Order: sequence, then structure tokens, then C-alpha cells
Amino acid sequence: MFQHQDGIDYRIWPFVLSLYCFQGFFIGSRKFKNLLATILVQNIGNIILDYIFIFQIGLGAFGAGLATSLSELVSFLLALYLSRHLLKGFSKKIFSYFKIKEVLKKIFNIHLPFILRTLLFITAVATFTNFSSLLGTSFI
Repeated sequence: MFQHQDGIDYRIWPFVLSLYCFQGFFIGSRKFKNLLATILVQNIGNIILDYIFIFQIGLGAFGAGLATSLSELVSFLLALYLSRHLLKGFSKKIFSYFKIKEVLKKIFNIHLPFILRTLLFITAVATFTNFSSLLGTSFI
């Protein structure tokens, strides 16, 4: 999670990916004010915390990574707070619009050969890779 090599290693990736999901959800539900609020909190928070951690405290790359992580965490918590009323009846609406069993049946009928092909391909590649690692690194 936190490493001392460079600033990019300090990011907490579940918050980053969750923010992408929330921002897409805000776009899809046409809540552009919520989207703008999360983006502004993240970016302005990052600027302020970068200044504090890098220039005032002198933490360097660690401070930049810490500022990014903290601003993403605060933005994630804000997105969670702003989407609480949007998500209240969301699962009931989804299940009422679709008959899940019929949809899943259609998906597996269409995509089952591709799923099996991919699974067998990955298994074959992994098997040959593991077998070749047992042979060593000699080219003779």
C-alpha cells in the first residue's frame, strides 16, 4: 500500500476505482452537481495537502502520495454520502425491470463457448509456463 519509492505507489487503488464508479454513476443518473463536488474536493484537497506535506512539512514524494491518498479518501467518502439517497431503492428497481434468470440464461447460452475457450486457453498457457519453469533457464 504505502512504499517509499515514488509518489504513484502511495495511492490506495480501491478508493480510486470506487471513485471512477461513483463518477460514472453520477453521470448516468444525471447528478452533475454531485460529480462536480467530488472532483473539486479531490483536486482542491490534493493541491492544499500537497502544499502542506511537501513544502511546509518537507515530506517530498511520500508527502505527495499521502496527499493524493487522503484527498481520494475524502472524495470517496463525499461520493458515498452524496449517493446514499440515489442507492436506496436501486436494487429493487433493477430487479423489477429485468427478469434476472431469463437474462442470465440468454447470456450463458450466447457466451458459454467463449467463456470455455478463454478458460481453456488460460489453463494451457499457465500449464506450459509452469512446466517450462521446471526445465530451468539453460538454452542448451
